[in-house]
Amino acid sequence: MITLMFPALLLAAGLAIFLPAPVDAGARFVQHLLSLSVQVLAAATAAATLFQAARTYGPRDHERRVWRLTAGAALVWAAGLLIYALREWFGQTRSYPSSADAFLVGAFLLLLAALADEFRLVNPMLTAQQRLVLAGSGVLIWVVVIGGFMWPLLSSPLDPLEKGLDLFYASTIALLVPLALGPAMAFRGGASGYVWLGVAVGVAGLTLASLGFVYLTFYELYTDVHPLNLLRVAGLVALSASGAWHRRMIEVL
Repeated sequence: MITLMFPALLLAAGLAIFLPAPVDAGARFVQHLLSLSVQVLAAATAAATLFQAARTYGPRDHERRVWRLTAGAALVWAAGLLIYALREWFGQTRSYPSSADAFLVGAFLLLLAALADEFRLVNPMLTAQQRLVLAGSGVLIWVVVIGGFMWPLLSSPLDPLEKGLDLFYASTIALLVPLALGPAMAFRGGASGYVWLGVAVGVAGLTLASLGFVYLTFYELYTDVHPLNLLRVAGLVALSASGAWHRRMIEVL
């Protein structure tokens, strides 16, 4: 049942985001509400699916901890998106930074803990060349993101909190994506490799969406129905699909 929700979520998000902007104020409100609701639903669905994947392991199993941390990240992400939606509902105009960012930062930290835990397990399975490629790609991504996109924001006269959040969101993609690709490389050729490749795709979608949100907000170009939101939903759907696939794989074994 949950698996069938994945394409429906993407379709609903696409309808909410890519439809031409309505002229009527009521229709515009419905469009914004649908966009925010789909994002919260995608995060909640990801959390439920990932928790189910964790339950396929024993209480003290290492993989149970990894998948529970990943599920916790999705759940905290859902809470952050819900808070953001409620702020929009009650007309609070300052969208960034806001109280929702405390939850989104927490979600990224939980995701970092999960991926670092899994990477530590598979690290002996990686060759020195693979480790070098992962480290080099992380450094390259960070340099491109900071130098190519975020430097105007970081060098502008923003308050320290906003600059700190900008730097944090800019760094997540350089750190989390290589960590997620590590297990995909270690298990390449097997079903687990594809599961972790899906996780890496999901992480890339979430980090890019957050990076884009910060960038567009700085230039006052972001709206709740911006196409960027589809990238966030796609990332959450990829995590959901990976969790569902992993659960079925373990149950078959």
